[in-house]
Amino acid sequence: MDGYFVPNLTFGPQMIKALRPYTSLDFEVHLMIHEPIRYISEFANAGADTLLIHYESCEDIQKTLQTVLNHNMKAGIVLNPKNTFRCIT
Repeated sequence: MDGYFVPNLTFGPQMIKALRPYTSLDFEVHLMIHEPIRYISEFANAGADTLLIHYESCEDIQKTLQTVLNHNMKAGIVLNPKNTFRCIT
């Protein structure tokens, strides 16, 4: 959460990086931030395994998801309850 896409703030890649040495569990990161493509490299370098991206948080969802995949992470799309599946087809 970046305080822009949603009003709350929370931890970022620094927390993933700090925890990574202590577990081999997958880190799934739900990004509630505007234009998440800006932070994909940081989360990949920190050790995240999966990034979940809100459909309406970016201009080009396909490019954003492909960038996640290019960083050897899994990618997912998050839909708000008010969205329909048509928004991603």
